[in-house]
Amino acid sequence: GAGGLLDFPSLTMDYQFKKAAGAGDANMAVYFGLGNVRQFLESTDLTTGRVDRVNHRGSVVLFGFKMDKQLDHCLTFVGNAGGRYYWDSDDLHPNEGGDKFFLVDLSAALIYNPPSAWIFPAVEVVFQGDLSDYSSLSIVPQVIVPLGDHVEVDAGIALGLLDGASTEVRAGLTARF
Repeated sequence: GAGGLLDFPSLTMDYQFKKAAGAGDANMAVYFGLGNVRQFLESTDLTTGRVDRVNHRGSVVLFGFKMDKQLDHCLTFVGNAGGRYYWDSDDLHPNEGGDKFFLVDLSAALIYNPPSAWIFPAVEVVFQGDLSDYSSLSIVPQVIVPLGDHVEVDAGIALGLLDGASTEVRAGLTARF
């Protein structure tokens, strides 16, 4: 995968248009977000002596559809189908072309969530790509820790399955209101 280079700090808003009415029903939502990195960090590569950009400046718009469904009393399925459009993206284009490009985001996860638990293990499969020049497929074992009714923290390790083996640590914070 891209080692997180394509994950700009973003603010995303969800709108839940369908709420599960009972067992076996699904919640559904759409989302829209904007992300931006104003400056890149520079460091010197100790082997070559050249300047190495550690992250990249640019802007991104995120959009898509999400759903979740309780499968039984302890297991939940979560799915996402969306995309992201980058512009002013420094040198991140998958085929080294211009600084504007589109990527598809697809993911599916299973979360083990028994009623009395305070931590929820999960496994997620994530695909990101433009279907021609760049494809990233990862499996992400992770844990989700609720910090109340409206905030949760998640952390996991993404194991890349395409374009050579890669591993990265992921962390996130979700706030609901």
